[in-house]
Amino acid sequence: MWVQFKDIRNEIIKMIDKKMESSAVIKKKAYALSIYFKIKPIFIDDDDILAGHIGGDGNLDMLPYPVKDINLKLLSNKKDLMCLAQYMENLEEEGFFGSILGVHVAVAYDKLITEGISHKIKLLEEKYKCSIHSTNEDFYESMLILMKSFQQLILRYSKLAEEKYKKSGNINLKDIAEACSWIAFNPPKNLFESVQLLLITHECVVSEAGSGSISFGRLDQYLYPYYKKDIDEGVLTYKQAQKIISALWYKISELELSWQNVTIGGIDANGNDMNDVDSKANDLAEFFTEILDTYKLQYRDGKVQAGFYTSYFHADFGKLTGATPDGRKSGMPLSSSLSAMSGMDKSGPTALINSANSINMERFGNGMVLDMKFTSDFLKIKKHAIALQLLVEEYFRSGGMEIQFNIADKETLKKAQQNPQEYSNLIVRVSGFSAYFVSLDKLLQDEIINRMEQDE
Repeated sequence: MWVQFKDIRNEIIKMIDKKMESSAVIKKKAYALSIYFKIKPIFIDDDDILAGHIGGDGNLDMLPYPVKDINLKLLSNKKDLMCLAQYMENLEEEGFFGSILGVHVAVAYDKLITEGISHKIKLLEEKYKCSIHSTNEDFYESMLILMKSFQQLILRYSKLAEEKYKKSGNINLKDIAEACSWIAFNPPKNLFESVQLLLITHECVVSEAGSGSISFGRLDQYLYPYYKKDIDEGVLTYKQAQKIISALWYKISELELSWQNVTIGGIDANGNDMNDVDSKANDLAEFFTEILDTYKLQYRDGKVQAGFYTSYFHADFGKLTGATPDGRKSGMPLSSSLSAMSGMDKSGPTALINSANSINMERFGNGMVLDMKFTSDFLKIKKHAIALQLLVEEYFRSGGMEIQFNIADKETLKKAQQNPQEYSNLIVRVSGFSAYFVSLDKLLQDEIINRMEQDE
């Protein structure tokens, strides 16, 4: 199949390059991809829940086009950086570089699902009219070409599903046909239609460019309103919802050697010794470690082992993560390692370690960290110090692997923030390592301060 797609795309590229030799590269790309969407083979199996195949195109870029009259001598003239920069821009315009979107990006699927394709086309038509005879004319014309060809691809799936439904009578094919005929023009009305639009859009994105780390973003946030509406109105059962999401995951798995990340919310109220919540955390940990167990190192017969520690990245990643269902606000740090989200462990230290130990740590060959923090005043009382000793002993007897403490008080840490030069020797535990408090990013400092609550 991969060879089939490759041959089709190569022929399209040659044809477009010949017929549109004097056109801007961006228009060549648009026309080449639009033709590909019109003639590429599409498939729907009789038992498919969703239409679309992410992995079938071989992830071939639509470019490069042949490069004419390249003066490679310029590349050796590294002293003249301005000349080199201009030359690289010229190479890009000539098609020397591919149209790959780049890695580590999350596409704005949420906006497309909310607004619908026809709305996007209308906006582009308005911008195109305003851009005629300007430098943006080619760009908006190319965008219109692509959006309309994307629309036609969805209609092709609708037609194919309808034809197969008439032959087999499988109701799932009828659902696909009706959903695709609607989402080709309109915003999705329900969970099924929103997932269907998401999948075919992703198919187009990864077929136009490299697939590495082109991700779905906050899939939970932009699909949840459709799920909740369907459940509340009684038109969707939990079992049906699971079937749709499982079908999406199956389709995503078709694209091998990729990093299609999905960000989802945390485990609400974890750290309070609540069995229903802790069991979900354990299920996620087991799922993660089971997947890792299937991987082997290529250069030696070694295993990939799970590690549950964040170092300082829970603060960095938190800056890029929206609000989560446990009450954490957008941009705030994520939970530190195996610890609960800051402020969520409200039932005391014993409940926290019980929650941590509900997770099977025997699978964490790469280690883990449980962070706990106490005020210095709390431990000045002898019975409290003894209680902490007993807590640590019980933690390890129950299967715990690692635990670390910060013993300080909020006021001292706040003063260190305000006058760092006076507290240059103040050391704290972060998440698996020690660091000078004043050297940490302010967001991470705030996260440590907010954790200084376990004083009783």
